[in-house]
Amino acid sequence: MSPNKPIRVLHLVDPASPGGGACTLHLLAEVLRRLNSIEHHVLVIGNRRRADLVRRCGVRGAGQINPPLGVPALARPQLKIWRRFTEHSAGRFDLVHAWTLESALLAGHVFRNTPMVATCSVGPTAGTSTSLLKALARKRPFPILTSSPGVFGRCASLGFDSEVLSVLPPAVHPQSVGMTPRAEVRRRWNVDDDTFVVGLLSDPWSWADALGGADILARLASAGRRMRLLVHHRAHRRVAAEKWIRSLGWSDFIDTDNNIAEPWSIVNGLDAALFVGSDMNVNRQPPQESAASMPATMPLLWAMAAEVPVIAESNDAVRDVIEEGRNGLLVSSGDRVAASNRLLRVHDDRSLAHRLGGAGLQTVHDRFHVSSFAVRLKDTYEHVLQGLPAHVLGVDQRPWVVRHVHQTESWTIH
Repeated sequence: MSPNKPIRVLHLVDPASPGGGACTLHLLAEVLRRLNSIEHHVLVIGNRRRADLVRRCGVRGAGQINPPLGVPALARPQLKIWRRFTEHSAGRFDLVHAWTLESALLAGHVFRNTPMVATCSVGPTAGTSTSLLKALARKRPFPILTSSPGVFGRCASLGFDSEVLSVLPPAVHPQSVGMTPRAEVRRRWNVDDDTFVVGLLSDPWSWADALGGADILARLASAGRRMRLLVHHRAHRRVAAEKWIRSLGWSDFIDTDNNIAEPWSIVNGLDAALFVGSDMNVNRQPPQESAASMPATMPLLWAMAAEVPVIAESNDAVRDVIEEGRNGLLVSSGDRVAASNRLLRVHDDRSLAHRLGGAGLQTVHDRFHVSSFAVRLKDTYEHVLQGLPAHVLGVDQRPWVVRHVHQTESWTIH
């Protein structure tokens, strides 16, 4: 490749796959804006509704392939045709970045001789797709960028070679949360300033346990606190939660707002954020719906960027973001009593809520800022194109090492 020729990178996104949703798409949009020395091409593996989500998250000029039955792996013939046409007219791609493991499996079979990078933001489960991807990674090793030490460990425990695994923490752009004023968001929910609104966050959204969240808040409502729970319509056991709440005579206790899938648009209106229900969902959902064992943490980062105090079930990925008592509060998985007590503390002690929120924002600036992410991703691309092995990539391969790199808000990479 000529030193004066820009790197041509194809980004494969499949918004319906775990870890490929709105948070990842927003991160991709920020990366495209910052890495303007790279020639980017984005291809959406999904239907028109998924393509609309990609555009809504700020990714422009994306192509689209609608896979049969909505399964990315079945889009192989379409992707081959798209590749032949695109590379014939504009030249070969230097690198493919697959933003989920499902899209990596697809890319690995179509772009056999093209350097590749894959992102894994959720902990995969044992299954056919995982087995096929492991086999592919053994045959033609490529870097897999995991979002946390916890996800790194999960991948390693499933048999992925640790030599191909690295840790590249996710990132958000804190200023994005200020685009929708708090009053406007709460007006949409029809709540006043005295109502304490708690958002039930998760990625994927089907992992958020609405019934568990309702139980946690109901304990506080029974004690006289004015509460409102905000959930996504796809949250696990949402219908059961609404039915139970209606039986208690609290018809307006739960509010369904699908905008919670794009958390930067709603976090300004929240008073607290809950991150609960993942382990329960993995064990109880059918295997085909349980695509991951460890949810992505980017919704937490968006809440922290808005200085919203977070109460989260503890797992390895969450503990990489939340330090108990400093920038958030942790509870054991399924411990609703503890979650209620923690939420009560945040409700009754506004100074605590303010301190947790401020520390959360500082954590985002110090460790999870998108400018740092873009710098490290560009380093990764360049190292991969040089053919360097995983252990010398520009990201941390060892899960116990955390590198804090921060760049100024206005820095553009050339």
